[in-house]
Amino acid sequence: MKKMISLCLVLIALLSIATGCAKATDTATSPPAASSAAMPKEEPSSLQTEQSKSSKEVIEITEKMYLTWINEIYTNPEEYLGKTIKIEGMFATQEYEGNSHYYVYRVGPGCCGNDGSMCGFEFTTSGILPNENDWIAVSGTLDKCDENGIFYFVLTESSVAVLDKRGDEVIS
Repeated sequence: MKKMISLCLVLIALLSIATGCAKATDTATSPPAASSAAMPKEEPSSLQTEQSKSSKEVIEITEKMYLTWINEIYTNPEEYLGKTIKIEGMFATQEYEGNSHYYVYRVGPGCCGNDGSMCGFEFTTSGILPNENDWIAVSGTLDKCDENGIFYFVLTESSVAVLDKRGDEVIS
């Protein structure tokens, strides 16, 4: 679990650097600037109007805005805690101190070839678990957990569905 948390922290740092570089060179990967016009559905909600920020809102992390959403949620968790997050990715499980931890993730950017790290969320479920590396859709409530003084995010009360069509496993 500590290894996963370390990977997530490294990913957040890399995302911060990557987002800064993207703004300077590629505006297509940067989120649009806030304006008085209606915001696209994929826009992170911290940039949307207060009226659209209800606790019933489902934040759908889409293919096009995957890294932007993950970075936004980890940067501004208070905006998303208690909200429903829907995300697709690969399934992984990890044993830690006698407990099973389940993840929905994609491989995020790295600096030197194939050294990307996991980019997604841990989740809990009481349903049937998919097979390792299955492409899944997870929908759950974002919660903050504390394990020995280390905080991390988890999607609780999650529903899990195995999908036939896979998205991009490696994202940039």
